[in-house]
Amino acid sequence: MAYFDSEKNKALWNKRMAALRQERDRRERDGYKPQNRRNPAVESLNTEATREPGVRIITFDELVRKVEGQRRQERIYERAIAIEKRMQRERQMQSGAVAAAR
Repeated sequence: MAYFDSEKNKALWNKRMAALRQERDRRERDGYKPQNRRNPAVESLNTEATREPGVRIITFDELVRKVEGQRRQERIYERAIAIEKRMQRERQMQSGAVAAAR
């Protein structure tokens, strides 16, 4: 409850509760009508004026694709290392067999 000791936090909470009450009243009056899936709050964050330089807000789908791409690259890298180790062992075994045959 220390959150509400701050006037700033109290004001933010009251603002959020007012928005939720408005939405509740609208739904009671008009029934549930889903809003556009694109959140206007997120769209406003992605404008040039409000975001930091070098920061781009992405969607969840973009994040999932990015993570999958990274995982795919990691698997390719791990396979390449495993193949290199196997080839290195085979070369050592061949060079050891050649030395033993002399």
